[in-house]
Amino acid sequence: MQAPVTPGRWVTLQPAQAGQARTTSAASPPARGQGCPAPAAGLSQGLLQQPAGQTWHAGSSRLHQGAAGFSWQRSASRLNAKGSKKEMDAYLERLEQAAEEQQDSGEGGLTLGERVYHSIKLEGCDFLIGSTNDGRLDLSDMFVQDDETGIFAEPERQGEMPTGSLHFQEIPWELESLGDILYDKPAWAKIQKVYLIAVQTTGDDEDEDGYRAGYRLDLDTVFVLDHKERTLARCQVERQTENSDENNQVLCIRDGQLTVESPDMLASEEEIVTAFEEAEDARDKDSIRAKAIGSKTALEEDSEQPQDPMELMGDDFDEPDDVPAVDMQ
Repeated sequence: MQAPVTPGRWVTLQPAQAGQARTTSAASPPARGQGCPAPAAGLSQGLLQQPAGQTWHAGSSRLHQGAAGFSWQRSASRLNAKGSKKEMDAYLERLEQAAEEQQDSGEGGLTLGERVYHSIKLEGCDFLIGSTNDGRLDLSDMFVQDDETGIFAEPERQGEMPTGSLHFQEIPWELESLGDILYDKPAWAKIQKVYLIAVQTTGDDEDEDGYRAGYRLDLDTVFVLDHKERTLARCQVERQTENSDENNQVLCIRDGQLTVESPDMLASEEEIVTAFEEAEDARDKDSIRAKAIGSKTALEEDSEQPQDPMELMGDDFDEPDDVPAVDMQ
């Protein structure tokens, strides 16, 4: 199989060192059991002096106006405003300028230090996971940042967590809408969950096709990031195949349930579409039959269905029901 692909953006954060002038200076969330890092004495050329006890930070490869001029409070998971708006605007302008210079130089991402976090974007938030130089992720060192407020918090962990850093294959769970041209509704796509499948190394050399044969997916070790609950949970994987050949196994995700099955057990695309259409037809027939006998449940379900505005619009040329036809001539 190919080497693990981990799409996303990279964020580097580092606690600012006191007395050190830097063109771009940022402070990362403090490590566990530690307080706020020491603030920087100032930025390059002394244009902006950082007040004592104050930290600056940026996250998710983009700058938030709420991220500068605030101090981190780990225990309360909130940010308290400090500093003037003028200082904050000046600092943001300098960070944006540094980011543009770095982008022009061909370097990827916004490099602010040596502490590296891998960013996984979900609907309404970013999960920042500590990363090593070779791309392994440490699930014990991670934070979640809200898009609206820019606040960092530590996500709730559910289930047994791995020890150390691992390679992961990211599988986004995305909801899509094609939109509606008639009602001017644009298409959209929202990532609600991201599944992380552990990748193990076997030590084998590359095969004849040039793929990294030394990697394989561990289908029993799967974690999921949830945008709504802001949690990291270990998934329960059920095996429904007795085939021990790892190259002949498929991980299926259906309605949040994870199963390992044999490819022979899987339905084809045509079978899936046919089964869906048959289920829809059966549901429509049951609804019509229930309405015919005056089912209260069916009538309630029908009232909850969204109405088509075009059908609700009256026609000015419709003949009134209470006017005799002879009077219309």
